[in-house]
Amino acid sequence: LMDNLQRIPFHPVGQMLTARAVRASVAHRLHVAAMIHERPSLLDTPLRPPIIVLGLARSGTTLLHRLLSLDPAHRAIPFWQLVHLPPPDQSPQEADWQRRAAATSLWVRRQAVRGMDKRHYLRADTPEECTWMLGLTFESVWAFYVAAPVAEYARWVANRDRRRKYAEYRVLLQILQAAQPEARLVMKAPEHVDAVAALLDAIPNAHLVQTHRDPADTLASSTSLFAALHRGAVPVVDTHRLAQTGLWLTERALARNRADREAHPAAVADVRYSDLVTDAVGVIQALYDRFGLPLSDAYLERIEAYLAAHPQHKHGVHRYRLEDYGLSRDAMAERFSAYRETFRLSQPTA
Repeated sequence: LMDNLQRIPFHPVGQMLTARAVRASVAHRLHVAAMIHERPSLLDTPLRPPIIVLGLARSGTTLLHRLLSLDPAHRAIPFWQLVHLPPPDQSPQEADWQRRAAATSLWVRRQAVRGMDKRHYLRADTPEECTWMLGLTFESVWAFYVAAPVAEYARWVANRDRRRKYAEYRVLLQILQAAQPEARLVMKAPEHVDAVAALLDAIPNAHLVQTHRDPADTLASSTSLFAALHRGAVPVVDTHRLAQTGLWLTERALARNRADREAHPAAVADVRYSDLVTDAVGVIQALYDRFGLPLSDAYLERIEAYLAAHPQHKHGVHRYRLEDYGLSRDAMAERFSAYRETFRLSQPTA
């Protein structure tokens, strides 16, 4: 990672933000190690079967995760706790300090990256993806790709064995579970797509849910997002190279995902993006039936209220075109034809 970062021509603000991100990941790893050293019993914490949402970036993982987090029996982790895992007995004063520090960090990034809210709305208390937590493993593409165009590092991570990373991930979930043993953890991250086998090896009882959207749409949307983020780091963003890196990562992730799912054919529940945006309640009901979870009327009312209060494009329309990044929809359709046919994604969803 450092070798890749040292060859990137940052502008001053980008260099500051990226250096801060790397230092924060080192500090977070040390913080967790110290917590375990002081309280080794944390590693004995039993995990209630967590719900873990995976799927290509921009395929509906955020919406599904936030809907699942509305169940009173569940616990989704807010951003401020993902970037600095709190000990189970954290004091209110320490929690308030950590929350304010996370809010300030996000405010600085929003100033550097204009229009961020319409691409991905995020505040300190927003339930967010465990990518931010996985930065401490230093084997997370997305934890550092949000800060800088680390394409070589991304390819290195994509070729790594996943078992050590997800053994550490289980430890992080045990720490989170210890704070509220009665609540079921609800987690999500696009980077889990290529790690189904490693996830199941580390957490055999996990409820895995995978979202699906036409890769032509997900790649166009994610390239637009990362291009905006990288403009906060470097003077010039090579969007065509960014798209090619995203295409390689997508193909690599889906190939691993297919192999893992063939080895574990009944382990993952599937949700199409088009179904999620047109019938979210039906999707949730089907998932609860699949996992044998109790579905309360109060929870369904919360879903309806959330959807009414958070319509699509509430914070602005995120516009993107695949062709702007040197890729064609026809070529993408051919390239991902097997995936689209498997999950019945024959119609564009953009």
